[in-house]
Amino acid sequence: SRYCLQQPWLIEPEEDSNFIYLKIKGSKRDSRLCASKNRILVYPAGRTEDVYVICPHYETVDDVVEMFSEGWSLYSYRKLQNKHSRSFIIEFSRREVGNFVVTWMEVSKNPALALPTSLLMIAPPDCPHSCPELGACISSELWCDGLRHCPSGNDEQESNCSIHGLGISAAYLNQAALSAVGLTVVVVIAVASFYVIKHWRHEQKNVIVSVTEHTFLEFKSGLC
Repeated sequence: SRYCLQQPWLIEPEEDSNFIYLKIKGSKRDSRLCASKNRILVYPAGRTEDVYVICPHYETVDDVVEMFSEGWSLYSYRKLQNKHSRSFIIEFSRREVGNFVVTWMEVSKNPALALPTSLLMIAPPDCPHSCPELGACISSELWCDGLRHCPSGNDEQESNCSIHGLGISAAYLNQAALSAVGLTVVVVIAVASFYVIKHWRHEQKNVIVSVTEHTFLEFKSGLC
């Protein structure tokens, strides 16, 4: 087969700190209830004992098995023992004519959700390209590329893509908003300072004129 179904597939993240988000059309139902004789076997690299057997038969778009590589959840974080633990091995057991639909993408943890807020002095910023329903950050190359990668389609929403098309990121917009607020504060302070100084000069001028007239009258009285 041109898709090399006879050999196992190794799917691994390019960055050591990232994870694999895997989507397979089908279900984890009991093999006796699967309408197909074909199977998809998924397990972490180097851990053949943790095998997930997936039935590739699906009837609706909701028949999807979603999986994260080890270390994504706090429970599986303890299993990170080698550099291949974040990789998947996929084997296709084909016993009859049928299709296998497998998609994946490399993701990283949203820094705003990685640690409890109680452990942070300052809350970290949200990632600019995120799938909120997954709590994951995705590559900027996948953002608004015409394909739906986030289950919710957040990466292809018109509101996000219109900003992306202008080359403006959410982080930049936040920075611009903060700069605008800062500029407004500076302008208000400058205007207030101007009127305070103007008022002070006016009072000083009145004092000087008053003293001058008083002095002149005394001097004139002395001449008479």
